Amino acid sequence: MKPRLHHAICVSVLLLAATAHADDVTINIPVDVKSLMPEVASVSARCAILDSTQKMLANYFWSGSGNLDGNGNYKGTLTAKWTGAPAVAVQARSYKCNLSLFRQDGTGAAILGQGSPPTDDLSKPKPGTPYVDLVTGPIK
Repeated sequence: MKPRLHHAICVSVLLLAATAHADDVTINIPVDVKSLMPEVASVSARCAILDSTQKMLANYFWSGSGNLDGNGNYKGTLTAKWTGAPAVAVQARSYKCNLSLFRQDGTGAAILGQGSPPTDDLSKPKPGTPYVDLVTGPIK
């Protein structure tokens, strides 16, 4: 039996920009994951829009996906765009996005950013690897 190695999850949280115009909000999320388990096919981000009191204005919506290379790596920018009521875009002051891992066989996602590092083999970080999976920032 081939030994399984625990792979690292490292998400870059440098934020490019989140903008609001008339009736939409666009969030660009730079992501850098390395050496994920072979079962992981792609990454995506699940985002929410918040007002100045941190009240959720727009429930979770998804970004596009980034496909991992043959070594379990993905480095790129995911874009999440929300289009809807103009009042939400006007009140939008910040956002939060969780990283999600999608399996090769398409059976659901491991949604990260729920408070503490995961313990499952699919998304558990290597010891000593910084664990970051929730990004937040202002909307301009």
